[in-house]
Amino acid sequence: MNRKILALIAMVALAGTGAFAQFALGVSGAVYDNAKELTVDGFSQAWHGLKHGEGYLGFFAEVGMDNLAVGASVNASTYEESWSATTSYQMINLDGNVYLQGHLFGYHAFLDPFLEAGLGRMSKDYRNASDDPDEDNPLLASYYWDVGGGLGVNIGSIGIFLKGLYNIKIGDPVAGEYWLDAGHTVKATYDLAAYPISNLKFIFGAKIIF
Repeated sequence: MNRKILALIAMVALAGTGAFAQFALGVSGAVYDNAKELTVDGFSQAWHGLKHGEGYLGFFAEVGMDNLAVGASVNASTYEESWSATTSYQMINLDGNVYLQGHLFGYHAFLDPFLEAGLGRMSKDYRNASDDPDEDNPLLASYYWDVGGGLGVNIGSIGIFLKGLYNIKIGDPVAGEYWLDAGHTVKATYDLAAYPISNLKFIFGAKIIF
């Protein structure tokens, strides 16, 4: 199912490049919350948390085609986690996402309200390969849908935006893989432990439009 969705998004992106398309690269910060609704206070608290080192930081790329855009983003958070009184590890949480956007006034409009829907995966793993007994698989992982909207302001080739998204966990577990034989020719799969998906995601970002 997820491969079909990714293939559809890729087809839309390729189709758009045949017409006039605009490309954008940017940086973003994401904050997660288990509140039930998107509110102005929620955005304010998320921005305050991001300024004080909370949340995830990352980057994204987009292709804009008039009123439609497709994009992909990665945001990460690194931290130290204590496993016992004497043992701690450097950990990393990753949020990878692909998405479709509908832009009311056009992708490059000065005032840019938009709607968004996407598919993502969140995972947790050791940050350092030397600590990781299984480098091929994360410790936790879950897929999710997200849907919401945002508002951007574009001045020339520079754009800034904020958006709020509802996260909806996908029930199917993420499959991990391991080798059945010493020759590494036959693989088997197993279900990874689930990552706890938050209800909401607040994202703040800036981009350069080419």
